[in-house]
Amino acid sequence: MEEGKIIDEGSPIMGEITTMEAMKNDNYSSSTTKPLDFARILTSLLVFSTLGIAFLVLYYSSNEKNGQFVPSLGRLSSSFYGDNNGTVKDEYYELRKVLEAASTKEKTVILTTLNDAWAEPNSIFDLFLESFRIGNNIAYLLNHLVVIAVDEKAYFRCHELGFHCYYLKTNKSSLMAHEARFMTPIYLDMMWGRLAFLRTILSLGYNFVFTDTDVMWFRDPLPHFTPYSDFQTSCDHFNGDEFDLNNAPNNGFVFVHDEYYELRNLLKAATMKDKTVILAHLNEAWAAPDSIFEIFLESFRIGNNTAYLLNHLLVVAIDDNAYTRCQTLVSHCYLLRSNASSALAHQANFMTPNYLDFIRRRVAFLQTILTLGYNFVITDSDVVWFRDPLPHIMTDNNSDIQVSCDWNRGDEYDLNNLPNFGFLFARSNNRTINFYEFWVHDDEYYELKNLLKAVSMKDNTVILAHLNEAWAAPNSLFDIFLESFRIGNNTAYLLNHLLVVAVDDNAYTRCQSLVSHCYLLRSNAPSSALAHQATYLTLNYLDLIWRRVAFSQTVMTLGYNFLITVIIMLLRTS
Repeated sequence: MEEGKIIDEGSPIMGEITTMEAMKNDNYSSSTTKPLDFARILTSLLVFSTLGIAFLVLYYSSNEKNGQFVPSLGRLSSSFYGDNNGTVKDEYYELRKVLEAASTKEKTVILTTLNDAWAEPNSIFDLFLESFRIGNNIAYLLNHLVVIAVDEKAYFRCHELGFHCYYLKTNKSSLMAHEARFMTPIYLDMMWGRLAFLRTILSLGYNFVFTDTDVMWFRDPLPHFTPYSDFQTSCDHFNGDEFDLNNAPNNGFVFVHDEYYELRNLLKAATMKDKTVILAHLNEAWAAPDSIFEIFLESFRIGNNTAYLLNHLLVVAIDDNAYTRCQTLVSHCYLLRSNASSALAHQANFMTPNYLDFIRRRVAFLQTILTLGYNFVITDSDVVWFRDPLPHIMTDNNSDIQVSCDWNRGDEYDLNNLPNFGFLFARSNNRTINFYEFWVHDDEYYELKNLLKAVSMKDNTVILAHLNEAWAAPNSLFDIFLESFRIGNNTAYLLNHLLVVAVDDNAYTRCQSLVSHCYLLRSNAPSSALAHQATYLTLNYLDLIWRRVAFSQTVMTLGYNFLITVIIMLLRTS
């Protein structure tokens, strides 16, 4: 079988999975903080001088290829630089700051380039900016535009206009300030530089739309991008088939989305020869100094020939503080970004909503690891590694999944053993990928299914009411709503069949103090937006209504009838 490729002709879901083996030769590791070795740096500088490596820059070409162009981005002169204390600095510190300020919540930025030749007032650059302002509700996109200036005049012009600006300093800035002809050596050098720089944007964890400045933005293209395509580009000639390679692509407008670029690089750095990695999750609650996580790491160091395994450990942090702490302790850290990071940072009790949410996210992440072509050992951080388990795991080539048990009956194939997923090995193939995919989707409504089962009447009917923080305060209308059940005509029993759907954390906490059955409806929208009272037909109101409709559809899909009631409806009779 070809390396990096998994084939299962009989699988209805997955025919072929190809991993990024083509990237094996890319050494794209992040810099670490360490004392400067001046001798090595001096040697490196001499080597660079001898080889005469030019700075990479990014370049623009018009749709008609008529020779006009805008030069663009390059790389800094060195991967590292030091301060007076001998601390190694991040090469892309300034770029990170600009990208963070400009990005959308989905971590997408719009990039364009600017040089002195195109920076004059009343130039095509001004027309480019004006198109956003007069376009169809797209002025907000200027907040996400990053202008890459390749010379001082362009940079000052950008700042004068008040945009997000990044000054790419190179030793060729004076050349890039002027026009260069199509397909000349400097033009080609700039085009290769553009590819290298855009790879840098991806490596920093951002998606991007790269646009030439002669592209007029009269409508918002972002909703039209296909969410599951990594690369989408404009075409000079389009034959109607978006997948036809005979279309004439024009890279003057490109959207690139690679959610797993950073993860691929980390997996490549941490993997063993057989493409196996060790995974452990970490949140802020377990990341404190002298915590059990440090004992977990220490067990590798003092165990019997287990220290080498730390080179193959990838710690998956689920909040920012855990990620920061991780970087001080191990070589390979990955931040699993989530809209629920703040909730997941704290310790979650068994089978609570936060616990179940964490388990779902972990299963989905493990499916991603398998899909990318890697085997894994997932271990809880309260498992200590005093001996190397891998020789015992790898000898069984017939097992796709091996898991620890709280109680083993002596027969490893007995399904009545009590599995404990705190230590599990999975081999990447179509069977395990499909299994995890089924697990992810089947488990999505685990908590809701249990609540509906507990709350439903004999005919599978439930009563639903939605609640946010604005309506959840003590002595609010919600309290009167509940009281109406208690004092109504034979309606008290209906409280046993009431499921309150909270749309923010504070409403959920308040709900738990009042009724038996509460469900936290998580969403990609900030909880703070839904927590407040929404005026009729405002955007927040409509958003809430659409979410309620979608949730009602889910309830019906799960096989339940429902009576949905607004909190201002008082039940006096059944």
